[in-house]
Amino acid sequence: VHSNSGAKYGGGISTSAFSIIDNCKIYNNSSTKGGGISITGGSPTLNNLKVYSNSANYGGGIYFGIWIDRTTLTNSLIFDNSGTGELYSDRSYNGINIINSTIIRSIGTTIWVRKQANYSIFNSIVIGTIEMTNSLSIVDVSYSLIKDGTSSVLNNNNGNLTWGTGNIDVDPLFVD
Repeated sequence: VHSNSGAKYGGGISTSAFSIIDNCKIYNNSSTKGGGISITGGSPTLNNLKVYSNSANYGGGIYFGIWIDRTTLTNSLIFDNSGTGELYSDRSYNGINIINSTIIRSIGTTIWVRKQANYSIFNSIVIGTIEMTNSLSIVDVSYSLIKDGTSSVLNNNNGNLTWGTGNIDVDPLFVD
């Protein structure tokens, strides 16, 4: 899915349903919310995605909207997207699970956790800043590589960060 634009939601893909997005490359798209993908409802499952070179005001890679249920991002690579966050969540009450995924080379904040958003990051790599903007924001991290560790988490309003077991905070030394 490439070279598209959306007026408001999802330059590449926009969904508000209980959908499955699997084995896709999503690149060179643009929108206001979710340059690559915009999720505004339902409980989608995102598997084996490569989301890159997209742009949006909110969520250059993926925008998680207000009314989503539990969403899972698995075995995916998110990189080189521009906007407020590679991933941007706006009150994702029931959570966003990031499993076995890599989120790198962000232009700006890597993961933007707004309002009552809830993230669980497991066995993943995040290089860049995780920004929590509300006291009701929740981020749980386990068995992941978060470059610079807890110092890369900007907890602006005393959100709840759980730094679980098995995390490391080194440079993964990726080579192009």
